[in-house]
Amino acid sequence: MLVTPRPGVSPDNLIQDLQTSRDEAFNLRSGSSATTAQIYLLDYLDWAGRAARTLANQISGTDLASLVLNRRYELLLSSFGTMASPLPEAQRVVRDLVWLELDERVKDLDAAITTLGSYKDRWNNVGDLVVLDTNFYVEHPIELIATDLAAVTAAKTPGSVMHVLVPMLVVDELDRLKRDNQARSRARTALKMLDEVFKHVSKENSMGLLRREDNTTKPDGSLGLGRITMELLFDPPDHVRLPDNDAEIVDRAVAVQILAGHPVTMVTYDKNMSFRARYEGLQEIWLPHPPEQEGEQPRSGRRRDGS
Repeated sequence: MLVTPRPGVSPDNLIQDLQTSRDEAFNLRSGSSATTAQIYLLDYLDWAGRAARTLANQISGTDLASLVLNRRYELLLSSFGTMASPLPEAQRVVRDLVWLELDERVKDLDAAITTLGSYKDRWNNVGDLVVLDTNFYVEHPIELIATDLAAVTAAKTPGSVMHVLVPMLVVDELDRLKRDNQARSRARTALKMLDEVFKHVSKENSMGLLRREDNTTKPDGSLGLGRITMELLFDPPDHVRLPDNDAEIVDRAVAVQILAGHPVTMVTYDKNMSFRARYEGLQEIWLPHPPEQEGEQPRSGRRRDGS
């Protein structure tokens, strides 16, 4: 599972604390010296409390419930006072329940550590991280494949390697806009482009190549357009989208920025989105509409309630 550090939390520190909790659970599972099943249960509850205190300010309540304070923890906690039977059969059942829960905690913590580490590493060498608001795909005068995105973002010099992150909500919005009279053509073009880029996407590889770098030198001495890779940001398991679409897209970008440990740039034609991205700590680029579009309803058609 992918856990997302809270804003301001170091992924490296979180991984270290997850590893400590995992090792303690592993040692308790494999070598408990508890003389009775109830003491074994008490040792487990003590571990769960320590792990929860360590992780509570670093990950969301949902992530904490998945990793530590899950349904079986609640059942074992509520049953603690009734599990004192001296019968060997009862002792064995209680020990087995605790061992099973500790075994599951070790597996889930292992998975969280591995996934968190892989996500942290994957964005180190892919170039500048960029999230394009839905309106960019339907309002920017040049299609993405021909856009000097490095120049648009001003993140580096033109020709830099750019990595475009595509939240699934952006895909959903484009899919809705393909039925909109005003934005239909550009939305369909964008969806076709995304379909081509991600035609080989899989759980193991969510990245695709939009454009290779052009190393040729133009007559004016400038270099050709730089490389652009793209990546789908799937909603994590059990993720509940925020009711406001702007907030949801910004939230996914912030999650990447925290995990990556370096800036994510939001590019939008929506001033409200620009303000929100800046407030949440993202780099942001607001692109003004051409004069003839001023005062018109943005072609993304997104209302402030997210619908």
